Amino acid sequence: MLSRERDALGAMSAAMAIIQMDPHFRDDLIVYLREFNKTKAQLTRAESENDSEEMGWLNEELMHITKAIVELFESDDLDAIRNASTLDGFEAKIRAMPGGERQYERTQGWLSAFQQRYRDAKTKSGLETIAQVAEKAGLSKTTVHAIESGRGRPHFKTIKKLAIAFGVTANSLVGD
Repeated sequence: MLSRERDALGAMSAAMAIIQMDPHFRDDLIVYLREFNKTKAQLTRAESENDSEEMGWLNEELMHITKAIVELFESDDLDAIRNASTLDGFEAKIRAMPGGERQYERTQGWLSAFQQRYRDAKTKSGLETIAQVAEKAGLSKTTVHAIESGRGRPHFKTIKKLAIAFGVTANSLVGD
């Protein structure tokens, strides 16, 4: 499996795991992620001040938060998603899960809407070719071609790079 396909599979696995989560667990995940980011910022400050005692405590706190996040994802119901070995296998397993067909269709709808917003932003920016977009966004031509052809499901970092290249916000590309 290509590393790009493996990365896409991993990202989609995480997304589907979150979608399949009990709503209370999703709420917990949001709280944990906020706490993680806050603690990480405190750690950065402690590192800049060379405060080794605080750094030790904050590193331990980050480990506890990370463990709590991992525990949210440890569910037997999600094993089928985690064990999919190809993108097609992943999609088939998602579709076979209760409510999976509906979720798959929603994802496909999002991708179609994203592609339309992408094309609109590209046109307004004055960029015309894959090479121009790739150069301005700092992406490979292969990545841009995959997005334009509908074969690529971009990571958020890629969306942010495209947004900067087009002179728009990332939210305008993803539709939020």
